[in-house]
Amino acid sequence: MRYDSPTFAGFTVTTAWGNDDIWDAKLNYKGDIGEFALLGQVGYAQNTTEGSTKCSDSDNAGFRADCRWWGAAGTIMHKPTGLYVYGGYAKEQNNSRALVAVAGSAVDDDDTSWYIQTGLEHKWIDLGKTTVFGEYRHDDWGSNPDLRTSGAATTTANFVARSDLDFWAGGVVQSIDAAAMDLYMIYRHADGDVLAGNANTKIQF
Repeated sequence: MRYDSPTFAGFTVTTAWGNDDIWDAKLNYKGDIGEFALLGQVGYAQNTTEGSTKCSDSDNAGFRADCRWWGAAGTIMHKPTGLYVYGGYAKEQNNSRALVAVAGSAVDDDDTSWYIQTGLEHKWIDLGKTTVFGEYRHDDWGSNPDLRTSGAATTTANFVARSDLDFWAGGVVQSIDAAAMDLYMIYRHADGDVLAGNANTKIQF
């Protein structure tokens, strides 16, 4: 079931429930303050479905899901110039990881990620708007106890204890209004490290 509220002073609420039990709710805002256009969202979700593998990081059936997510994101744009800033933050708490991990494994239940992008959007040519942007993202992911069951034995196939990753990018997007399409030219770079398994092996890339 899903409900979308009417708009009141730029705010709307969306909420949904199903599958005994997965539910979520989100507050949205869209409006203008003087020469600035604003968009914002904040949301929360929870999954406690029995017998689900949606958030248990396992291919084994029968584990009870126990996950919670929340996040917020927003954009502000100066309409006369097209200068904008967009940012977001998200967190997942996955309590079902400890249920499926091999006994004795240290499990990090939390994943966090944040992101910021700034750029300039303007119609310099008749084809459509051109957007020039730069962005940065940081991920601090918890454990991924990826388990496989063979007969009565449960083993760790590819256990990740935690990871710490950075991404940055820059690019240009050209809209072509007559064709309802966008052309992209983007460079993206990633680096970080992953702490693998019970052997505490660090992998850098």
